[in-house]
Amino acid sequence: LLTRLPKLADRRLLLLAGSGDAVTPPELHHDPLVEALIAQNHPALTHHTFVTDHAFSNYRNALCQLIPQWLNGSWA
Repeated sequence: LLTRLPKLADRRLLLLAGSGDAVTPPELHHDPLVEALIAQNHPALTHHTFVTDHAFSNYRNALCQLIPQWLNGSWA
């Protein structure tokens, strides 16, 4: 994915992770991608790491509100 970063330059991106994710640990998947996008000064990156598991078990209701807000441009 890191090799395809230039193709993401003109897209709004929302990257979410769970700090307790044992399936796709953020330090191996989310964080390197976010760091690479920041290093390239991505103009439309929104990212957040929630204190939750892989399934976002305790954040599902919040995500049901946050994601539409992001889609509408009111959560950055």
